[in-house]
Amino acid sequence: VIQASNGIEALEKIKRINTTIDLLITDIIMPDMDGNELAEKIKKIKPDIKILFTSGYTNNHIVKSTAIKPDINFINKPFSYHTLAKKVRKVIEPEI
Repeated sequence: VIQASNGIEALEKIKRINTTIDLLITDIIMPDMDGNELAEKIKKIKPDIKILFTSGYTNNHIVKSTAIKPDINFINKPFSYHTLAKKVRKVIEPEI
């Protein structure tokens, strides 16, 4: 797990890491760099990375108010550890 307090820090950390990263979990609404912009930039560095977006806003609100596509991997806040674990597995191994 690599933790960052914002999108800019996350991008810088990922640029320095020379290893596989399976999953990025990011909030959609963040200051300075939103989750969609972060995901696009990280995909250029790590094209195989899976993305899981999260937000306290509803999925429908996010799609209408941002450039996020309606078919994104999304988990609404608040969520339990169990719900997060199930969603992470589904994103990483969609055929299961």
